[in-house]
Amino acid sequence: MSINKNSIYALVIFALVQSAEAQDINVQFEANKKDYICGEPIILRTTIKNVSGQNIKSRNYAWGRNAGFTMYIAKDGNDFDNILSMQTITRLKVSIPPKGYKFFRDRHFLPGNLTTNQKAERLDMLIIPKSGDYGLKAVLKKRDGTTYASKPIQFKVLPLKDKQDSISRLGDQNFLINLGSSIYYAHYVEEVWGGFPPGKSFGLEKFEEIASVILKEHKDSVFREYVIYADIMIHCEPGMSVRELKKRRHGMGLAESFIKEYPNSWLLPEVYRKQFQAHVYEKNKDKAEEVRKKVLQVAPNASVLRFVKGMDLSKLNKAPQK
Repeated sequence: MSINKNSIYALVIFALVQSAEAQDINVQFEANKKDYICGEPIILRTTIKNVSGQNIKSRNYAWGRNAGFTMYIAKDGNDFDNILSMQTITRLKVSIPPKGYKFFRDRHFLPGNLTTNQKAERLDMLIIPKSGDYGLKAVLKKRDGTTYASKPIQFKVLPLKDKQDSISRLGDQNFLINLGSSIYYAHYVEEVWGGFPPGKSFGLEKFEEIASVILKEHKDSVFREYVIYADIMIHCEPGMSVRELKKRRHGMGLAESFIKEYPNSWLLPEVYRKQFQAHVYEKNKDKAEEVRKKVLQVAPNASVLRFVKGMDLSKLNKAPQK
């Protein structure tokens, strides 16, 4: 039996092309904790890196609205299923964003091109109102069908009775699931007043009442960080000046308090974005530049901060004289 050398060469080249293509993108996936109380927001960070050795056009990778980016979830050692599948959502009772949004925030787009070794980072929030052992992995799909998957991460969702948290004095497990859903919707809906859908979370008025109690009386609770964050998301619209913010119950002071109290929080990029928007609206160049420097230190790859890092501040006025 004769062996066709050209066929061997073709197979080798095909294998090398496949190997190179498989290394175009590296996907890293992390959760901010290992154990969560049932109803507690789970913060997930996905970082992709161009490892191809050349520039790539990001439009070939669906990261935003298109379902090219997704997550696969497994419970109690079972097989992984696409979290965007309605069967998975129904079976696991996984919260989904309002108004037909996908699981992720659709404004987190990749930069136009990814240069060699350049990274891009997105932040997602998930509520799982069902205790158990979970596995998650992030999957990025190229438009030609090639997929890039992260290594799976493992975490536990524990019932409230298994965790000591002072917030238990406020309500039962269902209460925490509603609270977590309110935080979740604030993360996605942001400036849409009254954006909490009925039956799936507390309404805006109820949430503000609960938030006020948690801020004053439950400083030890793991929910406190997320409640403050949700409060900031709800009250700090992009077109609101710092002066207007300070007239509010919280104002910019709440964002500043969050930064001091939670200097290592994964939610900091979102809080800095709110600060930056307010300073730009006030045309305060010095303050905007100050926030930009902090952003570059804590979240140099966050996709949501692209406009913060790229905005031309030269036309803004200097800080007003006192």
